[in-house]
Amino acid sequence: MEKTPENIKGIFVAGRRWFERVNGNTYHSTTIEIEYSDGERETLREPFTYGYGRQWEQTALDLFIAHYNIEIPRYDNGNKKYCYLRRYIEDKCNHLAYRSEEHTSELQS
Repeated sequence: MEKTPENIKGIFVAGRRWFERVNGNTYHSTTIEIEYSDGERETLREPFTYGYGRQWEQTALDLFIAHYNIEIPRYDNGNKKYCYLRRYIEDKCNHLAYRSEEHTSELQS
């Protein structure tokens, strides 16, 4: 079976945030676990990148569209129509089971 968004049965997205107290910087990682309708699984990861708040959700969308070579529509001002993977899934792939969770930790210096 071809690995396309149409063949995805479910997606689990995990975001992990870290706060570096010394410099006041925040970082995150994002993992997307994909289950296809034939039972095969695949994992996409962004291990450690700068970003704050729920930026990991934007990173999840970036991973997903890069992996499947999806063109995201843009508004007239140039902004992407979708900022988070969850919103893209709700609009374009509503047959999927989508679940996400977030964890926060402090970096030790």
